[in-house]
Amino acid sequence: MADKMGGAAFPRLLELKKYRTDCDEGYEIDSAKGMTLWDWYAGHALGGLGSIDDLCLSDTTRIAAELADAMLIEREKRKP
Repeated sequence: MADKMGGAAFPRLLELKKYRTDCDEGYEIDSAKGMTLWDWYAGHALGGLGSIDDLCLSDTTRIAAELADAMLIEREKRKP
């Protein structure tokens, strides 16, 4: 996986940076920083887990993080 956090959840182009190496020349996209896809997944999981009365906060946040990790792993498996 190139980016462990899944990249930007809502990327937008900030600028194209021209680059040149001995073998190649082209443009690199500098996308917006901010919320990652991992943050997005964890937030949605947290919202659902918040409705379970028997979970303490530390368990809820840990499970949300684990679910976000699992979703990114599954997403990577399904890439063509």
